[in-house]
Amino acid sequence: MKAVFTTIALATVLVATPALAVTGIASAGLSAMRQTNLIVLGDWRTGHDVEGKTFVGGNVTGNSATLGIGNKSQGAAESKRATLTVVGSSKVDNLNINNGSNGGKGNVATNPGVIIKGSSGGLNLNAKGATLDVGGDFNGNSNMAAGQTFNIGGNATGSINGTNGATVNAGGSIQGNANGATFKSKLGIGFNAESFATLPEQAVQLSADLSALSATLGNLSLAKNPSSIMTLGGRAILTAEDGGNGFALFSVDADFFKKFSEIEYKFATST
Repeated sequence: MKAVFTTIALATVLVATPALAVTGIASAGLSAMRQTNLIVLGDWRTGHDVEGKTFVGGNVTGNSATLGIGNKSQGAAESKRATLTVVGSSKVDNLNINNGSNGGKGNVATNPGVIIKGSSGGLNLNAKGATLDVGGDFNGNSNMAAGQTFNIGGNATGSINGTNGATVNAGGSIQGNANGATFKSKLGIGFNAESFATLPEQAVQLSADLSALSATLGNLSLAKNPSSIMTLGGRAILTAEDGGNGFALFSVDADFFKKFSEIEYKFATST
């Protein structure tokens, strides 16, 4: 198996066969990797942080996690995508969504926020002006800042602590502790359904694009490869050299990622 690492963005990708027969475009798959740090086309079990954006084609389960914590110099992908997109539901009680280091300098989203087609557990948006769109119920605890908006297609329960200038819109009822923000309920179940209409198709197309990209990368070869891999204890050090080919190539097998607990990248700066 060959792995190609670009100097533009790093992404973790789990590729699955598309459920529908669609044509994949390798360049579109590469573009998605530039825009997103973590792509999971099935279910994602959390418990670790993500520097930039995350796309999940299934459900989110597991422990608390913080997303969007990095900036471009730290390898975080910058794009117009939401910081977290979930085609299924989020069953995690404590997600923290930032927009760069400490939610400030080094933003990773021009329109930061979260979009979840199904239901959602508790989360905190640590970014100014961020929006949460949930298609189903919201059941959990959350702290809101001024200028933030929660659009909940179903019912809201738990504890939502807002402040002046924050807004919660719910298609159904709002129960539990609701403090500080402006709360609007009974807007109609699924009033924000248009926000999620294309998510399933996006997941199918993304799977096809990444499969096409994988096939393209798998066919790459170099007569002379200047890039190298060194090991230092449990760390693998990948040094990328273009060599005039327009890309750097590393060839590793599946066991490579099981052998090392840390991977260090030494990539030349690219525009």
